[in-house]
Amino acid sequence: MTCARFIVDNPIEYSYPLYLTNYLCVAWAAGNLYEYAVNVGDDGLKATALALAENVKRTAEEQPAWAIGSYAWAMAGGATIWGLHYSYFQEHPGEEATWTAQYAPYLQKLVNPGSNTWDNAWNAWFMFGHHTAYTATHDGQYWTNFENVAANLVAQDTDGDGGIPPSQALDDTHDHTWVTSYLCMMGMDRILRGLRIANFTAQKGPGEIVVGWEPEFEHRAAGYNLYREEVGKAGRPKLNEDPLTGTPTYSFKDEHVLPGTTYRYWVEARGPGGRARVTGPLEVQAGGLPCSFALAQNYPNPCNGKTTVAFSLPAASSATFHLFDLAGREVYRLDGSYGLGKHTLQLDLDLPPGVYLYRLTAGEEEAARSMVIVE
Repeated sequence: MTCARFIVDNPIEYSYPLYLTNYLCVAWAAGNLYEYAVNVGDDGLKATALALAENVKRTAEEQPAWAIGSYAWAMAGGATIWGLHYSYFQEHPGEEATWTAQYAPYLQKLVNPGSNTWDNAWNAWFMFGHHTAYTATHDGQYWTNFENVAANLVAQDTDGDGGIPPSQALDDTHDHTWVTSYLCMMGMDRILRGLRIANFTAQKGPGEIVVGWEPEFEHRAAGYNLYREEVGKAGRPKLNEDPLTGTPTYSFKDEHVLPGTTYRYWVEARGPGGRARVTGPLEVQAGGLPCSFALAQNYPNPCNGKTTVAFSLPAASSATFHLFDLAGREVYRLDGSYGLGKHTLQLDLDLPPGVYLYRLTAGEEEAARSMVIVE
């Protein structure tokens, strides 16, 4: 309550073109005071917050370049967008998208004055403004702007200690707690929350496990990777070649599985600046009997000739692995004797790029799949 009472009892003045810092602090205060008032159920504080917000909004409409596109001391116009989002527009949500679409373009994308100033603090506030504008309008360009500024700030942590200086003109020995906390609170916290996933599930079918997930928040990560571990074995290979992107929900069909075998899956969501969030493990047992005859899809596929083929046998038996080109010619053959259970073939094929068919025969059992070889 002490901070809330201070805001109420100590109003600060501003008027264009003077006292920009005061104006931005009032915008910030309006958002914080409104949230606090709602949380504690204080209608008097709420009314004060809304009165502040209405003045902030009126000034922004009269002088948008000054109120939204400018910066002073360690504050910038992103505070205006943020403060109104968490105060005035909580009471008038139907107005926010249109208003923000009209005025948020005044936000700067990146300030780089090249002097010993507070430009990293300003960029952090503009970053926060772009994130808030995305929340209000669902315009992906604002999310892109947000990520770009965040990546620029993260890149200034050249020594990997988690801190950044107040200005790009300073080296990384001048880390500043205030500006670093801006980046954490206004940037990375939003990015990492945006990397959380929901409904991480697996469905098993004949010879396959389909893993699915969706972003917990509306905006998706830059891309996703899926990793798998076979229980009882070392290694956790990545199953996809390129990051999975571009859909509101995701699914991946893992055909490199053997009946009755238990697997664990992890999803890695990638953000800007190399940041990532990993969710998992999700454990699932492939369908079928552990000792049934099965031939798995080779991995990786496509491959450059080096690939692994897994299979299982219900009893000890001789088996033959055949590889054919699309003309039906056998281009590779491997004969062997194998015991009951699971086996893997490590192949290093010197063959031209193309699509090939491979077949495994063991007694009266037979199964076939295709693989792709690339350069």
